[in-house]
Order: sequence, then C-alpha cells, then structure tokens
Amino acid sequence: KEALEKVILVSGDGDYWRMVDYLISKERFAKLLAPSKKSISSLYRKRVSDVYWDCLDNEGIKKKSGT
Repeated sequence: KEALEKVILVSGDGDYWRMVDYLISKERFAKLLAPSKKSISSLYRKRVSDVYWDCLDNEGIKKKSGT
C-alpha cells in the first residue's frame, strides 16, 4: 500500500472545498488549479488561503506546464 504524498486538484467549482480543507489540515494538499481566475469558486477564495490555489491561465503556471 503506497502512502499518499500530496494532492493537486484541477477544478474551479466549489464542490471539493471540504475535501481540500480536510487535506490541508492533514498536510496532504499541494495546490488547487482552477481554469482561470474568473472561474474559481468564492468558496475557495473565502475558505482556502491563496497559497493553496492558482489558475491555469497564470503565466507562471503556463511556463511550468509547457503550454
């Protein structure tokens, strides 16, 4: 059985905010990647530190992903 390191979630809607909150509390969450800044749910903006989320249309993320 392999141990889970850290989770990266690609989503913009708020459906997963409870899971994200739980994984942060367990130090198992790396980053939430939303399609764009406009598409990220207010649930993440209000409840999750911006350290834990970014957007796929961000120039830094585009460079890292090679797109």
